[in-house]
Amino acid sequence: MSKPCVKQPSILLLAASALAAKVAYADLAVTGPGLNSYGLPGLIEMPNALSLPDAQMAMTYSTSSSNRFGTFVFQATPRLTGAFRYGRYQGLKEGILYDRSFDLQYRLRTESGPWPALAIGLRDLVGTGVNSSEYLVATKTMGAGITATAGLGWGRMGSQGGVANPFGWDERNLDVGLGGTPETGVWFHGPMAPFGGIDWQANAKTQVSVEYSSDAHDTEVANGVLDYRTPVNLGVRYAAAPGVILGAQVLHGSMLAASVTLTFNPKNPPAGGDKSAAPPPFADGGAASVDLAALRQSIARDLKTKGITLVGLSVSGETASVQVENTRYALAAQMIGRAARVLSADLPASIRIFAIEPTVNGMPAARVTLQKDSLTAIQYDADQTELGLAAAGFAPASLGDDLFLGDARPFGWGVTPYISLSLFDPESPLRGDLGLQTNVKYAFSPGLSVSGSFRVKVAGNAGSSDRVSDSVLPHVRSDALLYAQQGENGLETLTIDQFGKIGPELFTHISLGYLEPMFAGVAAELLWQPHASRLSLGAEVDHVVQRDPDKLFGVQDYEYQVTMGHLSAYYNLTHGYQVQVDAGRYLAGDWGSTLTLSRAFDNGWKIGVFATNTTVSYEDFGEGSFDKGFVITAPLSWFTGQPSTTAAQVTVRPILRDGGAQLDLRNRLHDLLQGYGQGTMANTWGSFWR
Repeated sequence: MSKPCVKQPSILLLAASALAAKVAYADLAVTGPGLNSYGLPGLIEMPNALSLPDAQMAMTYSTSSSNRFGTFVFQATPRLTGAFRYGRYQGLKEGILYDRSFDLQYRLRTESGPWPALAIGLRDLVGTGVNSSEYLVATKTMGAGITATAGLGWGRMGSQGGVANPFGWDERNLDVGLGGTPETGVWFHGPMAPFGGIDWQANAKTQVSVEYSSDAHDTEVANGVLDYRTPVNLGVRYAAAPGVILGAQVLHGSMLAASVTLTFNPKNPPAGGDKSAAPPPFADGGAASVDLAALRQSIARDLKTKGITLVGLSVSGETASVQVENTRYALAAQMIGRAARVLSADLPASIRIFAIEPTVNGMPAARVTLQKDSLTAIQYDADQTELGLAAAGFAPASLGDDLFLGDARPFGWGVTPYISLSLFDPESPLRGDLGLQTNVKYAFSPGLSVSGSFRVKVAGNAGSSDRVSDSVLPHVRSDALLYAQQGENGLETLTIDQFGKIGPELFTHISLGYLEPMFAGVAAELLWQPHASRLSLGAEVDHVVQRDPDKLFGVQDYEYQVTMGHLSAYYNLTHGYQVQVDAGRYLAGDWGSTLTLSRAFDNGWKIGVFATNTTVSYEDFGEGSFDKGFVITAPLSWFTGQPSTTAAQVTVRPILRDGGAQLDLRNRLHDLLQGYGQGTMANTWGSFWR
């Protein structure tokens, strides 16, 4: 598990640039399942029953004379495919419609022998419903590069050649309103229609498709934007490079369309894995005697060359207890392995046991006990990972009362580029600013520091819209445009932070100051994180006041303030899946809960979806009905192959409203410490030897 991500758009820009440069090396077989114009595995408009490789991500942009839409798709499990789409449509209502929607497809069975693959799907299940459809579909490999698909569709996909509903659910009364809520009462209701088609793999790079579409596009035809001549569509896909697929289609006998798809897999880094220099072998001691002052100096010096800071050292008999801060490695196990090698070379030969405590902001997170003799004996063994893990001891860490800053500089600063994006505004769906951000930090002790960041805009149009919030709730987020307009050069954050421990597995954090661009105040956290448990529990209480939109030193005249907070439960399932539940009070004073489902990868990637339900009614919330979205964390080390704790995190919401809004607090305890649990370190213990 990676260190906590740096939530800076500047890093997001760096990650996006790296992806663009590396995408040609992404892992995608050109003979794999193609993506249809809606961005999911399929023919042209219609779906098929196939799945992408597990964890695959893809971005598809499709355009025609009437519609343009982009889709992000993620293979969340080997069988479950999810997608988010944003589109510009003509003919679905008067004028232009900008619409956001989510899709899900689940593969019920895999193709086996004479039996085809079978899948069930929901299109536009959480949106305005303009593309609302459900389907059952089967796909079978026929040989000679031919794959055949046949299915039954409802909703829009039941409008061409439809027949009576076999379940007797003939009425389909879909409320196309605010959007954002699943209209479960209409699923598989209304007429049913067949669809199907054939994919032919002409050669290694070219795939040709022909389909019979069950979507009659009745609304577009009625509004005069589509000349619908035939339900037969033709298409071709060409693999311009691995991970880059170009497409062209002839739709309804009267329209040309085109698409481009970029795809990659978090499991397959473009750099081919860790490219850092191999660590030295374990040694059998260096210093002649236990002179703590001299040992601190030599160990601190040698650890610093490895990107590790010494913050604590004590010796008792054959055991050396060492606290270290990690500044370089995405995986805690790799950092511990590098630190252990330094200790073996610098400590006297009489020290046979290393008790290493990875420490985060002055909080020892865990205690890993290693036997030097065991490490030396197995360091060249083919089973070194299993043997080394079996010999390691895991326990709660000390309270860290006697930590010191070591030779770390108490003052640090840096200037980085940033990009700030505003998405999905109907008047301008993509706006943004580019500029420079200065970051400053001064540490009084390992757990006490003051830090801040200031931005200067260089170019952009993030504040160019003249839209005004129509929210009936306190404008805790819906006035974000004002902050982009008046605070383009301003103070993002400035806080005093105190981290600590009140028990071996009880962590605390207090933050005071300008907590985020829109709010100032005080925040206090408590986290119970047992080192060997899948479950962690947290509590947070915040009292905040709204800042001036100019993002300088001040708060708004009317001084909107609120006391809020949450109780949180975090649970790690198997195979990297995680569940988080937050329950409490939100920024607008509403009460409710947020459910987050995530999948984390050993290399630091993390993809999650969240939804919040509070006491705010769907009508008062406004467009979108409730807060929801997805979060992607991308580690820099994945792109470069070099160790780094830096990662980009981007949160995508279909719409930003005031209900269910949380404080964007930096350095939350669970984010900081989640990579140091026994389970996480054990799962990535192979990196100990890298």
